[in-house]
Amino acid sequence: LEQMAMEILLEEDDDGTVLPSEAAGELSGQFAEIMIDEYQDSNRVQDMLLGSVASGDNLFMVGDIKQSIYRFRMACPELFLEKLHRYSTEEGQRDRLVCLSRNFRSRDVVLQGTNDIFEKIMQPKLGGVAYDEDARLRLGADYPESGQRLAESVDVVAIDGKDDGSYEGKTNGFPETAGCCRQNCIVDTWSLFIVYHANFIYTIYDCCLIL
Repeated sequence: LEQMAMEILLEEDDDGTVLPSEAAGELSGQFAEIMIDEYQDSNRVQDMLLGSVASGDNLFMVGDIKQSIYRFRMACPELFLEKLHRYSTEEGQRDRLVCLSRNFRSRDVVLQGTNDIFEKIMQPKLGGVAYDEDARLRLGADYPESGQRLAESVDVVAIDGKDDGSYEGKTNGFPETAGCCRQNCIVDTWSLFIVYHANFIYTIYDCCLIL
């Protein structure tokens, strides 16, 4: 479908430069704004197609390079990174960058734990961007007081795999809790567990209830 759309919306001039076709020009007049979500997972074909029907200043893209997970499906996060570094944060600019750092989904304990971990491991060579002040998550929601017992801290569980398939866990002072968690037991904690294994990070959200 994408290849057929390219045949309709794009054409080459005598120099081999790819340009919007006449059909693309007709379509572009029908769109007041073109809004793209999850732009970090767009591929080059999709980017060319959307660009062909844009009028030059009506393209709005939202994304987060830290959430790019579809490179195996030909996603090209470099498209996002190029604009991230080139666009200006100054008002009035045609190509403008607006940083959205407020998080309205999670409580402060979750955001703090995430920041503490990723600021140590995320860098341009691992993840495509440095986890600096601009990348840090900041609390945006004003959560009401609740009688429900919630997490007060984040426990980090480091798991080393063994040849027989078993694991050894080490936490910041709670090895028994880590063992119970791995065996799907109910433990007396509301902590958020962040589990390391090899080069991957697995997160278990609010893994157990208090009984």
